[in-house]
Amino acid sequence: MKEHYCVHPQRPSNFPSRAWCLAPIHVLGPARLRHMEGPVVVVAHSYGGLPVTEVVGDHPNVARLVYLAAYMPTEGESASSIHGIPVPEDVSGVAPLFADPRAMFYGDLSDADAERAIGQLVPQSLRSLTQKTTRSAWRTVPSTYVVCEQDQVFPVTLQEKYAAQATNAQRLPTSHSPFLSAPGRLAALLARVAAESRP
Repeated sequence: MKEHYCVHPQRPSNFPSRAWCLAPIHVLGPARLRHMEGPVVVVAHSYGGLPVTEVVGDHPNVARLVYLAAYMPTEGESASSIHGIPVPEDVSGVAPLFADPRAMFYGDLSDADAERAIGQLVPQSLRSLTQKTTRSAWRTVPSTYVVCEQDQVFPVTLQEKYAAQATNAQRLPTSHSPFLSAPGRLAALLARVAAESRP
């Protein structure tokens, strides 16, 4: 089996003071991609699909995008518009947390694992949820959409819509967080995708 080098960047959208939440990604994303030897497979989970869709389309090192129960927007969409949520007048604060994150995000984890995961959740800035994308990288970069079939927070019907517009689709019988509930299965899937993305 070929080895794969993984990088996990910290996303800035959980800081409410960001003036333009995708802008730091514009700076950090291209810099990291330029220093990576290709081919690069970019994996986006949940909200991460928005900045990834905005940024990576112009980078020749990127061989494939993987959307893991993630937004896969078209130009002019935001998280709030996709769900039909009006934009508030003041977007400087943070979005309210889910009342029951255990059920919404971690339904297939043990109580102990779910508790640890919940302890790492942070507030999401309103600005990041209302900012519209201007580009759609999946139009020019091959993409794989991974549908999480037991997801309770990211509608499966929306995932199915995105899967239909991706180059191809895969499925996992998990909740929203398969990297916690089925890490081996997810790793094997991503390894296959990476292997298929080599020239």
